[in-house]
Amino acid sequence: MSPSWRDRYAAVLRPDRVDLVRQRRGWKPALDLKQTRSVPVEDEGPAWLGAVSALRDLLSAEAAAGGELTVVLSNHFVRYQLIPWDENVASIAEFDSYARIAFEGVFGDAARSWAIRISRERPGAARLASGIDTDLQDALSQFSIGGLKLVSVQPYLMAAFNRLSKPFRRRDFCFVLAEPGRVCILAAVGGQWRTVRSHAINDEAEISPLVERELRLLETGEGPLPPLYFHAPGFGHLRLPLVNGMAPHALDLPAAIGFSPLADQAYAMALAGA
Repeated sequence: MSPSWRDRYAAVLRPDRVDLVRQRRGWKPALDLKQTRSVPVEDEGPAWLGAVSALRDLLSAEAAAGGELTVVLSNHFVRYQLIPWDENVASIAEFDSYARIAFEGVFGDAARSWAIRISRERPGAARLASGIDTDLQDALSQFSIGGLKLVSVQPYLMAAFNRLSKPFRRRDFCFVLAEPGRVCILAAVGGQWRTVRSHAINDEAEISPLVERELRLLETGEGPLPPLYFHAPGFGHLRLPLVNGMAPHALDLPAAIGFSPLADQAYAMALAGA
């Protein structure tokens, strides 16, 4: 069977729940499975352990017979950082070590065992990096249910940015990504990454003040603030500040057979990586 005709599964791991969708392949690909499972509260072990177990149970219950699986990791399980350019770092291996030291400087000794991914940028530009628990990456890499093949593990910020950023990717922008309990803000100015921050939140009311603060930090006096774009499935009445007198641009995944951006918001995080 051609890989392009294999069913595609996408799952999102969150601290409180796991969501799973399946896209049947064929002449008219359609989303024919949308399932969720709560993650039990664990008193011991890493926070992601229950989510991985819940995903395994969910796939077993759905008798996944074959296909490709993409896993999207909630930003609760990922840490981000901009790694500044250093002309004294002469090789990829040296830059990897340089990035790890930068993570340890911010997140402490825990970062020593993280799996770190670094974006590719032109010389002289800062690079966007993500870090996840290596044990989580290993647990997913050994994942095997039926004939499923794990093809990708993606941080939610990267998955959503790659799916939604086409209208503004080569421009200045500030991108806000909200999910229950966490908000990420990613900005680029002058063709370079300017900031990436991840904030824990208790409720929707905290999002707008956070964004206002981040916009103030972007002010340099060298030009207008970049346009503001946001993706916040599940936050239907989110209000964000005007930027240069203009309203923020809401971004939604496109409608598809079996998926409505309005009715199926609960599964939008999983679909970001599909």
